[in-house]
Amino acid sequence: MGTQYVDDHRFLLCKGSTVTDITRAVSQPEARDELDALSVELTFTAVRNNNRDKYMHWYGIEPGDKLRVVNHGREVFSGVILTVGLDGTVTANDMGWYLTKSEIILQLADAAAPDAVRRMCAKAGIAAGTIDLPPTRISQVWVGSTPEQILEDILAICSAETGLTYRRRVREGALQVGPLPTVPIIAYHKPAENLGAFDITLAKGSVSGSDSMAELTNSVVLAAGGESAETLGRAYNSASIAKYGLLQAVETLSGDENTAQARQRLQTLLAQGDRIARERSVDEIWGADEVESGILLQFRQNSYGVTGVQRVTGVTHRYGHPHLMSLTVEDPNPPGPPAAGTPLPFEEDSMGAWDYELARELRGLGRGAGRTEILEGTVVSVSPLTVSLFGGKVMAPPAPLQTLFCAQGFYRDADSGHLELESWKSGDRVCCCWMGKTVVVLGRLSEPDEALDVR
Repeated sequence: MGTQYVDDHRFLLCKGSTVTDITRAVSQPEARDELDALSVELTFTAVRNNNRDKYMHWYGIEPGDKLRVVNHGREVFSGVILTVGLDGTVTANDMGWYLTKSEIILQLADAAAPDAVRRMCAKAGIAAGTIDLPPTRISQVWVGSTPEQILEDILAICSAETGLTYRRRVREGALQVGPLPTVPIIAYHKPAENLGAFDITLAKGSVSGSDSMAELTNSVVLAAGGESAETLGRAYNSASIAKYGLLQAVETLSGDENTAQARQRLQTLLAQGDRIARERSVDEIWGADEVESGILLQFRQNSYGVTGVQRVTGVTHRYGHPHLMSLTVEDPNPPGPPAAGTPLPFEEDSMGAWDYELARELRGLGRGAGRTEILEGTVVSVSPLTVSLFGGKVMAPPAPLQTLFCAQGFYRDADSGHLELESWKSGDRVCCCWMGKTVVVLGRLSEPDEALDVR
């Protein structure tokens, strides 16, 4: 903690079971932590004896080596080295980087959000830590998506339902997911052993920033997914529309909402989007390890709007003597657009009574519409007809399944000579495609020299 000691960040290179302190060879280390990113990036320059100083020891840093940064025994970074330049520049990312690169196949049917994330982690080969999410039901199929993309989809659904923003990070070898902190902290820095710690916001460098309506949304439409694209309802702020113009977003059903949940989702999305974004950047402020993206930081009173409680959306730590930072912050409760005098905050459209059973049928599983992949599947059961895709990683059902008429083919009756409809058999190879999130069997696959069966 910044109140107890002068920062002394040590850089530890881990090659298998061998751990080496390489701090003396490290210069210009910077750790960039952005709220929207899944991993923290650390860069530095290490002296190379072949290029800079023939008497300086080179530690043989290679891609794939592990790196830890500790401050008086407390770990502030743990990750893997990705690139090493000939000039000694090194880039490392924490273990969240792996979730942005590997692609997986994941099928969820009415899974609670926490269980959905744990199943995603199991597929991605990473441990699941604390997963603090609501029991929102998720029904979706992802094929060839990264865990980062899947997690973004799940958190977007949860956020639309609860109005909360969620933070995800890999810490201590496990994925941690939960709402952003709601209790502000006061960060301290101790510059020298003979000096006391002080509030870092007492002294700041230059401040810049902007107020923007670029991401403002003042109308949200609820629509059925799939082929119908039916409009089911709308929430809007007429006064905001009059001032800023119509800025509309469309939310599609996930297939698991009841009427109250859908209404709440619309109102939450409108409340989140109908506001002016106020962002401020603070350069050259004293460093404190506890300042991470997502926290609420208490600022002392000053000009340019950087005062009171601010949400840290980005921080760059510059380790060294002294430890300094650059911050990007925003007001966690920015003033919204003008209130409408007598608004119609919600209107029901053509479906009137909110027939969500019909909406489910219109949407199917909805998300992911637009896939055009042609796939090979295998019939694994005929009662009911069940098709396996990707070696059993996706099964239909539980994914919705439809077949083209006569997709199973024909055989010729030996007595009458008439064509008769064939029956499905376990082991049949089938040609399939996606229609939205519904698996459609186009036909039974045959060998090039296969003849019409006569029996």
